Amino acid sequence: FLSIKVPHDFTRKPRSIAELKHWKASEFRLFALFAGLPCLRYAVLSDEFGVDYFYHFALLSTALRFLHSIPISKTCVEKAQVLLDNFVRLLPSLYGIEECTYNSHALLHFPSQVLDHGSLALTSAFVFKAFIAHLKNLYSGTRGLPKQMVEKLGVSQTYKVHVLQKCKSTPSAARFAKHLLGERPSVRYTEGGILLHEPVHFKKLTQFQNVLSAAFGSGPDQEYLVSYRMTKDHVTFHSMMYPRKGNSCSYLVQFCAHGRKCYGRVVCYILFQNVAYALITEYGLTGLNVCQDLPLPQDVVLKEIVHRNLIGQHFLQVQEIESLLLVKCADVINRCLHVQGEDGKGFIDRKSTRLNSSHVSESRMPSSA
Repeated sequence: FLSIKVPHDFTRKPRSIAELKHWKASEFRLFALFAGLPCLRYAVLSDEFGVDYFYHFALLSTALRFLHSIPISKTCVEKAQVLLDNFVRLLPSLYGIEECTYNSHALLHFPSQVLDHGSLALTSAFVFKAFIAHLKNLYSGTRGLPKQMVEKLGVSQTYKVHVLQKCKSTPSAARFAKHLLGERPSVRYTEGGILLHEPVHFKKLTQFQNVLSAAFGSGPDQEYLVSYRMTKDHVTFHSMMYPRKGNSCSYLVQFCAHGRKCYGRVVCYILFQNVAYALITEYGLTGLNVCQDLPLPQDVVLKEIVHRNLIGQHFLQVQEIESLLLVKCADVINRCLHVQGEDGKGFIDRKSTRLNSSHVSESRMPSSA
């Protein structure tokens, strides 16, 4: 039995392999890029999946991760080319000559396309497909659809400004309008543009007093300003205390501490003397990635790729430890995806933060590079 947890903004959560023929494109993407390798590793350990097939899939998954890098580098593209060449080479011996199709051949051209047009993350159509559902809510009937959508989209983008402008002369009306429009109180930490959502004033955290006292030098009666969510670089992070987190894991983060990258669960966010902190329960790294500590493949070239640690390095094995840290929110890097087995250990995968316009120019590389 596997527990697969993904951040809240994944459009779909993975369904069982038994429902494979009903999967949507976003589910295949989730499996190929994030959850597939850890899930198949557990299948290999339970003798439900061949180890050669596992390493073969690892070639594809790792190559796609390299080509999704932002910014893209020539080294990543060259590694991806080697992995995809071997993935296509091994197709007939593992799956039969009938699987050597045009689609499998097209994989060999991905690296050159990335050199010409940038990271696959920037040329994906998933973001446009996801917006179709919003567009469908902007019209009714069958006539004048473009006009209906443009008018309603314009209203939805500007009505807040107009309503607040009309009500600003009356404070009570302005407060009521903000409440109706869903604007909730927040505290912005100016350095780095970090936003703490709906802070709770003067909430005591007696259960974490030892850590807080060591960090802030405060006494047991010290009261803090606590938040359950944080937004940084346009990405929203949850915490374990957030009551509406559901089954998502936007509280699992990668962060910097003691000069290294670490992983853990955010308990809550604290504002102290105008500095934002995250209270984190740390995960311990076992030193293994998802392709290590398994039987080696039969193919000589693939065996050398495994020895050189070229595949699976995006997925690290972790286990829970009783270690509580207080980290500045500026040192929180990314949210993570987590796949955990029955042994209590799991594999954590760093999920890239949401793209912004500044990444576009950095990730493009001329074909002559």
